[in-house]
Amino acid sequence: MKLAIAEIQAEVIEPFRREGVECWPLMTVHDEMLVEVEDGYGETVKLMMEEVMSRVMTDKTTGEELCLVPIKADGKVMTRWVK
Repeated sequence: MKLAIAEIQAEVIEPFRREGVECWPLMTVHDEMLVEVEDGYGETVKLMMEEVMSRVMTDKTTGEELCLVPIKADGKVMTRWVK
């Protein structure tokens, strides 16, 4: 999870912020990561996070899988509880 958090920060959160889109990691709960994102960007961020998390144990140089068990990540977009 710590590797995934670092990768998501670099590949998802920071690029959106540079473009002026509100995107903030809120917290992790066990094997989940909660992110608050500006309306209209939820599905895009979700898909990007799933992709990053699914390949977090792949060697960037060789493409070799470093984990014997495939990592599957899935997420969902929810609306705010209170506005």
